[in-house]
Amino acid sequence: MKKLSNLLAALVFVSLVIFISCSSDSGGTDPVDPLVTQAELLAGTWTTTANQVNYQGSPPTDSDWSAFTLTISGDENGGSYSTEGVPTNFEDVWADGTWTFANTSGTKITRDAVGNAGAIEITVVVSANSLQLDFNNTGTLGRTAGIEGVWRFTMSK
Repeated sequence: MKKLSNLLAALVFVSLVIFISCSSDSGGTDPVDPLVTQAELLAGTWTTTANQVNYQGSPPTDSDWSAFTLTISGDENGGSYSTEGVPTNFEDVWADGTWTFANTSGTKITRDAVGNAGAIEITVVVSANSLQLDFNNTGTLGRTAGIEGVWRFTMSK
């Protein structure tokens, strides 16, 4: 009888250990929101050189973007950006404004309307030291006709 009692106690103990080890806890860490990560990567001042800017697939010949800088701030809810070194007559491509994420992965942002251009969705590829922004600049007035089209900015910190 004593052996049966010891066996029953051992069985209860093993069952308790198995039950505790099978908990649904994933290690105590919550998953990281990709928008938080993307916002942290985007934050900072980004610079470019003239040959890192493309318009319609080629470097623009009528503007010098070598002094262009883009400073981005914000969080998973969006933020603001400021620019310096935008060439004259290209203010409808970049000017100071605000942005929000356009998808849940943070690979697209929506930039508010700039000058004659409406709000623009920008495809974002970002890492700790590099940023690529692709967008189609659309405008409503004749002044922007020479800058409407697909732009790519490749930048670094």
